[in-house]
Amino acid sequence: MTGAGEPRPTEDLLAELRAAHEQQARELARVRADLDQLLDASIEMGVQAEAGRSAELANRAKSEFLATISHEIRTPLHGILGNAELLMGTPLDDDQARCVRLLRSSAQALTAMLNDVLDYSKIEAGRLELHLQAFSLAACVRDAAALFETTAREKGLALRLKLPEAMPPAVVGDTGRLRQVLLNLLANALKFTAQGEVCLSVEPAWPADAGEPEADPGADAPSWPEQVAYRVVVEDSGIGIPSNRVGQLFEPFQQLDTSMTRRFGGTGLGLAISQRLVELMGGRIAVDSRQGEGSRFHFTLVWPTAPAEAAASGATVALDESFALKRPLSILLVEDNPTNQIVSLQMLTRLGYRAVLAADGEAAVAAQRRGGHDLILMDIQMPVLDGVEATRQVRALDGAARPHIVALTANAGPGDRQQYLQAGMDDHLAKPFEMRDLAVVIERGYDAIAARSAHLRGDALDGVRSV
Repeated sequence: MTGAGEPRPTEDLLAELRAAHEQQARELARVRADLDQLLDASIEMGVQAEAGRSAELANRAKSEFLATISHEIRTPLHGILGNAELLMGTPLDDDQARCVRLLRSSAQALTAMLNDVLDYSKIEAGRLELHLQAFSLAACVRDAAALFETTAREKGLALRLKLPEAMPPAVVGDTGRLRQVLLNLLANALKFTAQGEVCLSVEPAWPADAGEPEADPGADAPSWPEQVAYRVVVEDSGIGIPSNRVGQLFEPFQQLDTSMTRRFGGTGLGLAISQRLVELMGGRIAVDSRQGEGSRFHFTLVWPTAPAEAAASGATVALDESFALKRPLSILLVEDNPTNQIVSLQMLTRLGYRAVLAADGEAAVAAQRRGGHDLILMDIQMPVLDGVEATRQVRALDGAARPHIVALTANAGPGDRQQYLQAGMDDHLAKPFEMRDLAVVIERGYDAIAARSAHLRGDALDGVRSV
């Protein structure tokens, strides 16, 4: 069932945010204690490995350490990022709005750093993969540039975007990974540019076997070849790079010197990961730069083309109560963290849903037995009964319709998504997430449920015809 929640007063949300911060302070104190113990254990395991036990032991300790840090930081970070987004949707004065924007951008920056560390661990393990789908290349580039408009404006920089007059309506590739590369390159360009401009441009680079689009006098749009190639360029008027240091740019954990780390920050992983992603997509990033005159990063990729309708699922949807009106679902939220309960319930309310809450896996199984919800947002690490076992028990319920289950978790390391799919879940959403991320998994769930219902109706109709 779908219902429209009443908007919450700003004062109530601010009070909840203060209470959430107090709760997070207690959680972070516990996290620090846990991490101290884990670090001691990691050091001890490393010593044992050096003493001759095994290098595998040290690698396992490192992986466990990274996974624990990621999980324990992502959980309170979701409360911060989610509350910031919710507050941005309420009436705020200029000072409050500025504070909330800074809070949100800081949380997004921390999330990006966590993702960089986890992506590099995937690279080391050889488990970085592409997820291919049809998407609008022009829309992907525009969206990436739009995210930095505020940053450029606050620094007094011009942010320019150059696209060809005509581009294919859809290409096939990994839009998420391409977006990640664009964001890394744009963030670097803006970081190291104090005055002037940053320009993101896309230029045709047709390979010999692809040709250019052919004009058809009787058609409304050009006929695109099976493959297209474009050169993507990010150019700035920043500090530039000394010629003897260019070779270090794509090495992990490298900055030009220690003063750069202090002045500009960063993990030194963004360019290294971007290079590996572009290589995985069939290209290679190159750079042209002169110290004091700016830098030009560029790469060329080839994409298969696809029909325009193939990219329709990636269209922007309204993040308000009209979302649920078009996708009516009964939703069960399973979450044990009080702060994240507030954040996720408020996000669902903004989208037009009145979700039922269960605080642990056992309560989730009981709620599903009573209510038969269409979609379950299932946390993983919970008391009483964890999300994996709760999913198994839900799947085993007699006579119950099969719900669409989404793993809603701070576990975002290599293999986590596949592990949850193998455990019987249908999708995975890593914390921290924003409302548009939640809307995407709900939309996928609605589409999957509709397709399954249509298939069952078809089977039933075939059965009647056979009789």
